[in-house]
Amino acid sequence: MLEKLSDPLVHLVRNSLDHGIELPEVRKACGKDETGRVHLHAYHQGGTIVIEVADDGAGLNKAKILQAAREQGVIGEHEALAEDRIHELIFQPGFSTADTITDISGRGVGMDVVRRNIKDLGGSIEIESEEGLGSTFTIRLPLTLAILDGQLVRIGRHIYSIPLVSIVESLQVAPKCVSRITGKGEIYKLRADYLPIIRLYEVFNVVSDSERIESGILVVVEDDGQRAGIYIDELLAQQQVVIKSLETNYTRVPGISGATILGDGTVALILDVPGVVELSRNFVPVGFRPDTHEAVVRAA
Repeated sequence: MLEKLSDPLVHLVRNSLDHGIELPEVRKACGKDETGRVHLHAYHQGGTIVIEVADDGAGLNKAKILQAAREQGVIGEHEALAEDRIHELIFQPGFSTADTITDISGRGVGMDVVRRNIKDLGGSIEIESEEGLGSTFTIRLPLTLAILDGQLVRIGRHIYSIPLVSIVESLQVAPKCVSRITGKGEIYKLRADYLPIIRLYEVFNVVSDSERIESGILVVVEDDGQRAGIYIDELLAQQQVVIKSLETNYTRVPGISGATILGDGTVALILDVPGVVELSRNFVPVGFRPDTHEAVVRAA
């Protein structure tokens, strides 16, 4: 994976520097900071690894792309395209809008090679660009080969792994800090914050050891700046796990990003924290039935 990602990432960063970031005097005239910025950001989202290369440069020049495409015979002289189709033109073999070849980006590796390498990994690449504001290239890759630091937890006889990066803290529940809001479920007062409580056994419709809130553990997780408490029966070990994709072997399951096989042969499902939070917001006590759980484990 690293070998196939190396050239695409280098090319995307070089393109941002060469084609995206304007010269200091041009940026100053546009009211921007004279120093341009290129951000490389990688994170786990749902069933994928997401890698973003973003710059605050000039963005893709749609008129220039269309002109070059017509000159190179990629599209017809009077053919009109939607904005996303115009962006897709840069992935055509041999396509370039550069007036001169430079040492920064002119290395014989085109955007078609970038896309091909990413597709070879079973991934995809998307473009978001606004003229004058910058561009973001988003690479999405399957989790098949990913390794995750996880916290193993137990609910009844089922084992789950929660990504450590999403966990803020874990605590024993104090019943006096739990309140119920009509129509909105339970909340937990943690210092100065009020956290919604997500009873995972209810969301997944599996059997828990106990439904008494003080008998379990609350794992505080954070998603996009919002915190929630996931109620579980027991905390187990922290462990690095290799993620196996469910979409390839079974189907997409809301709230689950993948599965892993533990040292004793047990299959643990890996929680997709944003997905679990979303499920809890629209909670209806159906869907992830015990038989579905067993089917997912068998598929994994």
